[in-house]
Amino acid sequence: MTTKPLSVLVLLVSFFIIGYLGYMNKEKNFSSLNVSSFKEKIESGKFVLIDVRTMTESIEGSIPETMLLLDFYGENFEKKLNKLDKKRKYLIYCRSGNRSGQTLSIMQELGFETAYDLANGFNVWDS
Repeated sequence: MTTKPLSVLVLLVSFFIIGYLGYMNKEKNFSSLNVSSFKEKIESGKFVLIDVRTMTESIEGSIPETMLLLDFYGENFEKKLNKLDKKRKYLIYCRSGNRSGQTLSIMQELGFETAYDLANGFNVWDS
């Protein structure tokens, strides 16, 4: 009789641990990277690079591997973001890191699995 409650307890603790580890792992998939780490991710070829600056900012200069321009201030930004494949891996950048950081939060809320932004934005990339 005592083995059944113990088995249930062990099972519950196991589910809790597995869930917690999954949560911790997911949290690490949303963070800011320095320039060298960001470049490494680009060079891996496993990421979609998104510029969340305005068209005017983008014309002034961008990271050559940029695949998508999604203006953070543009109409329906969140809807457009939500249409992207949530299982793909993304790299996000803006001018200073503010909009890309906000974009990371939005992506996490929308259920994306992996996204990183460039800490301090294109300003540090270009310098």
